[in-house]
Amino acid sequence: MKNLLLVISILLIFFNVKHAQSKTDWVSFTVDNDIFLKSDSGYTNGFSLTWYDLNEGYYKTTPNAIVAPLLWSVSLSNYSKVYEANTLAQIMMTPEDISQTSPPTNDMPYSGLLVYNYAYVASNSRYADLISTAIGVVGSASGADSSQSLVHNVTHSEQPNGWDTQLNNELVFMFIRGRVWRNWVSSNRRMDFLTHAEIKLGTIMTVVNSSFMFRFGKGLGATYTTPLLNATRITNPVSIERGWFAYAGVNAAYVFHQIFTDGNTFTESHSVDYKHEEIGITAGLAYSWHDVSITFSLNDFNVLASQGDTALNDATSYGSVTLAWKY
Repeated sequence: MKNLLLVISILLIFFNVKHAQSKTDWVSFTVDNDIFLKSDSGYTNGFSLTWYDLNEGYYKTTPNAIVAPLLWSVSLSNYSKVYEANTLAQIMMTPEDISQTSPPTNDMPYSGLLVYNYAYVASNSRYADLISTAIGVVGSASGADSSQSLVHNVTHSEQPNGWDTQLNNELVFMFIRGRVWRNWVSSNRRMDFLTHAEIKLGTIMTVVNSSFMFRFGKGLGATYTTPLLNATRITNPVSIERGWFAYAGVNAAYVFHQIFTDGNTFTESHSVDYKHEEIGITAGLAYSWHDVSITFSLNDFNVLASQGDTALNDATSYGSVTLAWKY
């Protein structure tokens, strides 16, 4: 609990010293849960609170120092719009059978992650770039066991019994560099086609992936950067300023490492074998009023997994609901 309060306090201080020239701010709250797909194992729960600072044309904010190692990869003079997303998130991973006090060696370990993620997204009419850094903690310091017990009390679900076997406490990090291209726009501007490429590097996970997304809706030009945030698993595409869109996409990835299945980086802990190649699908709907937006999505980031590949299959299938509002 002390670790959780410390992280929240640091984040609130950061929010209070944000750039005074920011024109429009949005806040979003996202709930991820595999119960949307009638499951209760693998990626069980996720919660995230995100603060967006939108800066268009008249003012280009300087990226936070936390992404300094990635600044060499972008040219800040190439963009007309910039926004920053600060996210505090907590996610919980469990094995298939949560009634056992010690999970089987061939199933997911119990693990929780409390993480702060800073994302800097800069765009023009043709493409958008992402540089992002995540810093957090896994293990009991994440508070994931208490959060899941609370959620299961509220939903009257079976209580998990194996959190005493979760991963050891460890400070973790991840750098993310991504780009999305707006390859095609229909003549009536109601449809577009996006492609996306990304590299994640760190102790949370190391992954290379690419994807494409088809969208249909209104106000698409203002929201085509959303695949850059969707891939982080702690945010969702958000439609803003009275726009809306439905979307569907396919993702291909190679996972070199992820702490939720490989276990702790520097100490011995429960780990499980898995297929490193992933093919995933995602679909959803985002709708906004003037100052409120809601998004619902379903995600299965590993359709290649067979029924016997319980660990990674359960870890990558979940639904999400995001509520956003203008601050």
